[in-house]
Amino acid sequence: MEDFKVLSVLKKFIPDEQYDNLKEELGKFEVELNTDINKYVTANTPDKDSLLIEAKKTAHAEVITELGIKGVETSEQLTQHMADVKLSSTDQAKALTALTTERDTLKADYDAEVTNRTKLETETKLSNEYTLVKALKQSKYDLTDDDAVEFLHTKLSKQVTDELPLADVLKAFEEANPVEEVKQRFGNPRFVQPKVVAGAGTVDYAARYAELKKEGKIQ
Repeated sequence: MEDFKVLSVLKKFIPDEQYDNLKEELGKFEVELNTDINKYVTANTPDKDSLLIEAKKTAHAEVITELGIKGVETSEQLTQHMADVKLSSTDQAKALTALTTERDTLKADYDAEVTNRTKLETETKLSNEYTLVKALKQSKYDLTDDDAVEFLHTKLSKQVTDELPLADVLKAFEEANPVEEVKQRFGNPRFVQPKVVAGAGTVDYAARYAELKKEGKIQ
């Protein structure tokens, strides 16, 4: 992926002495700008070539807008303006500082948006998975208890792989722990209640999990 050549552009329009004085700082700005462009492309689409073009256009537009130069709206106009104005090295340093500050602000806003979006997606995914666990028809856990749901979800999630999604793991667990119905010879069959079977001497792991969580031993 080709980098945005900031130095090669600026060197055409800045006197050699001024360019040499700012070369180190301009080099850092070029590296940071290309890092942000590459990060934006990687995070947002598998179509890297298309997004790289758009990212460069966006970066150019942001820089030009923040400069606030009257009559300058395109890269070509900015190039011509730099050739005409011949900014002093001091003015160039101030402009570079302003651009760096704006870049850092944009980067912070972007990172915050990514963090918030990721958190929301994670919470939504977890809530949906808890709903699937609660809907299990099984005989091993009391899934009206939130701690039991959380415990069983944690336990079953460890079996999930790329080849074995959570839905298949839940189905296998349900089949391995079927609910037995107590059949009544007389009476209304609509009121037959499921019977939860628990073997003698078995440990109630969900209850134990809830106790450990209450004691602060599990976060």
